[in-house]
Amino acid sequence: MKVLAVTEKCVGCGYCETVCPTSAIIAEGTAKLTDPQCLAFTRPVAKSGKPSCLICVSFCPVPGALEVDYGHD
Repeated sequence: MKVLAVTEKCVGCGYCETVCPTSAIIAEGTAKLTDPQCLAFTRPVAKSGKPSCLICVSFCPVPGALEVDYGHD
C-alpha cells in the first residue's frame, strides 16, 4: 500500500523537508519522497488504522500537495 504521494500541486517550498523527523522528503524544485525512510511506509498503520506519522501532511501549506491514501490493498 502506498500511503503518501507528492502531487503536481507541490510548489517546492521545502517546508515538508524541515518538519520530517526522518529526512524522508527532499525538496528540490518539487518534493521527492524517499520511501524507505518515511515512517508512513516503515510503520504504516497505527492503532487507528491510519498511517503513523504524516507530520509533513499536517504542516504542508499547500492543500493537496501531499496526498494520503487510507485504503488497503
